[in-house]
Amino acid sequence: MVNESLLEYDFDSGVNGITKKLYDVDEYDYGWDRWIQDSMQTGYVERPSQNGPLRYDFHLQVKRATGAAGLEALLPTEVLAPNTGFIYPGGDNETSLNYGGNLEIAPPHTSVDGHYPFGRIIVGGGDGGTLEGTTYEDHMALGQRNWLDAQGVQGPSIEVSSEWLAVGHIDEIFLFIPDYRPESTRPWKVIIASPTMAWEGLTDLYSQNYGNAKIFNGRDQQTTVTNILTDAELFYYNQAAQARIDSIRFELQDALGLSDADFIELPVLYEPLWYGGYDFAVAYNPGVQNLIVADNVLFVPDPEGPEIGGVGLWKTQIENKLEPLGLEIHFVDVYESYHVMMGEAHCGSNFQRDGFATSWWEH
Repeated sequence: MVNESLLEYDFDSGVNGITKKLYDVDEYDYGWDRWIQDSMQTGYVERPSQNGPLRYDFHLQVKRATGAAGLEALLPTEVLAPNTGFIYPGGDNETSLNYGGNLEIAPPHTSVDGHYPFGRIIVGGGDGGTLEGTTYEDHMALGQRNWLDAQGVQGPSIEVSSEWLAVGHIDEIFLFIPDYRPESTRPWKVIIASPTMAWEGLTDLYSQNYGNAKIFNGRDQQTTVTNILTDAELFYYNQAAQARIDSIRFELQDALGLSDADFIELPVLYEPLWYGGYDFAVAYNPGVQNLIVADNVLFVPDPEGPEIGGVGLWKTQIENKLEPLGLEIHFVDVYESYHVMMGEAHCGSNFQRDGFATSWWEH
């Protein structure tokens, strides 16, 4: 049974002070490979016994050929132990769509397809091509996808479009977070990137004569509100990104039985990364939906947006959306350590979480 979670790569001192236990992965042991979310997924195995249900940690090593120098060696070198195991299903193709950031578990829910008391596996892939309309197709390795589906209780897996992204992971688009409000009919939400929200916020600042407000202040990529809003290519590219994200949202609604109220939009812009003649998309500002959930605490990538009088536009939008859910927000600096390498906070972390209270065979 795959259950989103395990280790955490220490990329920000703020994370250390709040998490209950922190397992440090030595960067020098694994060739500076920092993508611990992408190298594995955590869960557990459970079976009946004379003394009641017996469960132990069990991890999925994804098909990611980093070799012995990278985090591919973490599970057999450090994690494997009595009552702690791992599986490597492999597969038929090497693609970044195999990695852990492209594998999420929707929380328990009921939809037209049935009841999923342990949630349902979601992966990215597809044949929808790039945002500029170039034909392109990519999918998770079949062997790995088949292994996930064979787990039964969290399958069959759902595939949503991620082939248009440079890295190709669904955590570049959306994640699931808890909703602690007592009046909520569903104890979780889907946070999803919204180029429209990010762009409209900048437009509003410009209308208030804040066009010179700095974005990515102090970074090599520093720019202004005006520079972004006058970039016609960036504008149309984000319109295409929003259209693709909307289609993913509709698919999640149908598959998981969700409504518009189950989604929370967060400000994220995208830009093209041209590679091999394809315009693959990457987050222009740090992708804030690529965050870490630690119970009621969220470690959110600092969006590096414009600030007026010490108040950040995109930060305020995020706080206004997430704090009412009973969540504590901590913005973390991931710009140099992850963002410029096409990743964010979720990509560089992994958690071990409590298992389900009910055993799988009771369903």
